[in-house]
Amino acid sequence: MKEELIGLVLLLVYWGVFVAVVVYPYFRQRRETEALRRTACTLMGLPPDTSIKELREMHRKMTEK
Repeated sequence: MKEELIGLVLLLVYWGVFVAVVVYPYFRQRRETEALRRTACTLMGLPPDTSIKELREMHRKMTEK
C-alpha cells in the first residue's frame, strides 16, 4: 500500500514537471505570438484576422530590393 502511494506521488510529480517544462512554454509562446500578430496588424492598419503567413509575405516584399 505504501509503495503504491509513493508511486502515485512520483507519477504526479513527473506529470507536473512535464507540464511545467513542455506544455506551459508552448502555450505561452503561442499566446505571445498571437499578441504580436494583432499588434502588427493594428500598426499596419490591416484587419485583425490577417494571418502570420500574409504578414511575413508583406514584410518580405517590403524589405527586398
